[in-house]
Amino acid sequence: MKRVSGDNYEYSQTTPEGKIGIAEYLGRRGFVIEGDPESGSFKAVKGEEVVRFKAKAEAETETEGDAKPMEGVTEAEAGAEVESESLSGMDLSSLDVGKLESLLSQENPSASEIIAEFKKVPALKALLEADAGVKDRITIETHVQRVMGQFEKYLASQDLPPGTDKNF
Repeated sequence: MKRVSGDNYEYSQTTPEGKIGIAEYLGRRGFVIEGDPESGSFKAVKGEEVVRFKAKAEAETETEGDAKPMEGVTEAEAGAEVESESLSGMDLSSLDVGKLESLLSQENPSASEIIAEFKKVPALKALLEADAGVKDRITIETHVQRVMGQFEKYLASQDLPPGTDKNF
């Protein structure tokens, strides 16, 4: 399955054995399915959220490793084949490890400064600017900033278990 534009997705009507189809998955998550997924076109509606799906022609169906997941849908849940993103294949040469270690060793490291260092690496910048897959459609960068903010707000002043520190 892949996003075509906005809330429009293309999907394969072929579901691997032992996996559930996207329509069944969405139904389990509280979406009302309008239309017949077997016909090649349907909508999933939950409150004011409407997501449209159109089946790909068999010739257009992705080959193994080419599919991209819909936000919030895992490979196991929806039967999608997901291309593995791995840091081992990325060029991380522009990452200033010394600067990053310096930032992380500070008493209260700045989320924006840490993220700025990661964004110097083009592949990491693209990942940080990608959709986080949550309902309010924020980027991964915004999500990371929010998580770091929550940590600082609720846990930064707490004593951590013996043998651990904020840098893990």
